[in-house]
Amino acid sequence: MTDTKLHFVTTGSSKNPAILFLHGFLGAGSDWDNIADFFSNDFFCILPDLPGHGKSDIGYQLQNYSFQSTAEQLISMLDEYQIRTAIFIGYSMGARLALYTYFHHSIRLKAMVLEGVNPGLRTSLEITERLKWENQICERLQDGMEPFLDYWTHLPLFHSLHEYPEKLNALKLKRLQNRSDRLILSMKAAGLSQQTNFWPRLKQINVPLMLVAGEKDEKFLTITKEFVKEYPRAELTIIPKSGHNTHWENPEGYSNKLNKFLNGIG
Repeated sequence: MTDTKLHFVTTGSSKNPAILFLHGFLGAGSDWDNIADFFSNDFFCILPDLPGHGKSDIGYQLQNYSFQSTAEQLISMLDEYQIRTAIFIGYSMGARLALYTYFHHSIRLKAMVLEGVNPGLRTSLEITERLKWENQICERLQDGMEPFLDYWTHLPLFHSLHEYPEKLNALKLKRLQNRSDRLILSMKAAGLSQQTNFWPRLKQINVPLMLVAGEKDEKFLTITKEFVKEYPRAELTIIPKSGHNTHWENPEGYSNKLNKFLNGIG
């Protein structure tokens, strides 16, 4: 019988304030190792492998991959260590999951850092077009991880990664550890097309919030700036020398900005 609990690792003392790091699609908790190491002296860092990723093997029940199920498992992680509130730091898919968790378990989040986040699709046409694209992604995943990664890393969203060949190759090697059949389930259950449209609810956020985008990520720079218009109290942080995956492309710049934000939370 498959264990439905997510695999995760921790670093730092559980007596310190907690940070929950949430990776993006194709990633794993270890994507955050460099960032978590930077903060492990002062924080208790929790790095889960989200459903369908890394070492988390939760079977083939689609509901186990949903936003609701995953958010509940994240809260269970906090309960396991008797953590009342945590800072949620998410990238892309992980940022969307953090936003979902906030709107369903807001008392458990002390602050949020959302990198490359999309609060949702606003029209039925956008949902239809996105679902069509997600279905195409699932079809490509059926061809196996290597050809899929070649396609994925050449999407315009990740163009800037090619300026850092060593980082790109290291990222590909990590991504190859995933299983395409489980990634398909992740996309079907937690793709953007399945997400609630949170745009109308952004004004309800009541915790410190930092929004992060890479200076070369034109698409998410636009989305992030729209987010700030809806929620002006958010701290907009643009990371230089990076595209969509800012914490991987420029970990030093990301960590420095994050450190300033965390120091200001109190």
